[in-house]
Amino acid sequence: FTGKTIWNFNDDFSNGNLGYLINDNTVYVGAENGFVYSLDSATGKILWQTKTADFPFYFIIQGNTLISVYEGSYISAFDIKTGSQKWKLDLGIDESWSIFWDEIMTNNNDTIFIAGNNSQRIYAIDINSGNELWTWSRFRPTASEYTIELVDKNVLYVNQQPKRNIFGVF
Repeated sequence: FTGKTIWNFNDDFSNGNLGYLINDNTVYVGAENGFVYSLDSATGKILWQTKTADFPFYFIIQGNTLISVYEGSYISAFDIKTGSQKWKLDLGIDESWSIFWDEIMTNNNDTIFIAGNNSQRIYAIDINSGNELWTWSRFRPTASEYTIELVDKNVLYVNQQPKRNIFGVF
């Protein structure tokens, strides 16, 4: 380490706020201007970019698929090599849904689990097709938010705040 900047992205803030994920030798960036970028982590060179309709700000990778959560009410999947969009799913959640950065999304093989907190639901989505497999909700009369703690074989563990209830969902 020398303390010297070797590359930068969005130095002039022309793309707005950013969300990102670093995986292998690639940095995946979601920009407030609606683009998803794939950058070479060593050089900062743009490998591909894809225009979307909203701010993609949270990512997870499963196999060759980059899954993105948007500021709006949907998620989508991209091919990590080309940036082509595989699918897009509108979950019908208003734009004020609560997001906990590290705890809203996890995956297990071909299924992605996401917490849509204002709708008080957990969604299970097929990674390959984007089809909703099931939803789960345990309504509480007080305001509560779900976080996904981990996936253990066939049990999804859900933590409900502020009561700190833990559920195993099969």
